[in-house]
Amino acid sequence: GPAPPPPPPAPPPLPPLVALPSEDATEVSLVDLRQQPAAEAARLLPIATRERAGMLMCLHFLGEHDLLAGWEDGTLQRFDLRAPGRAVGCAPLHSEPLLCVDAGPRAKAAVTGAADCHLCVVPLQAAAAAGGAFGEA
Repeated sequence: GPAPPPPPPAPPPLPPLVALPSEDATEVSLVDLRQQPAAEAARLLPIATRERAGMLMCLHFLGEHDLLAGWEDGTLQRFDLRAPGRAVGCAPLHSEPLLCVDAGPRAKAAVTGAADCHLCVVPLQAAAAAGGAFGEA
């Protein structure tokens, strides 16, 4: 008879870390999916701006060790996951909450959008060369 159909492809492996807002949304919580059950691996703290960064609004992984976070105060902050703790870069981009951030895997810039109805383009290559601070050459 006919050959049996091939088995379905295996699902892609789970990423080792997932980033999400903490309980009160004022910090980034990293959850390690390799642990069973999944467990919080670290907390990332925003750089205080004005009075405080406010609530975490959006997140974007740039790679395995680089995370961008958009905050209620309109800042975009960058975290190096090899040294969890405080953000390594902070760019005050918007006058209202930063609602979205995106960048391709080899992008030279990130694009942000906010409640102030503006888009911002943030250079990333210069930031990496400067040790994580945004916009430095």
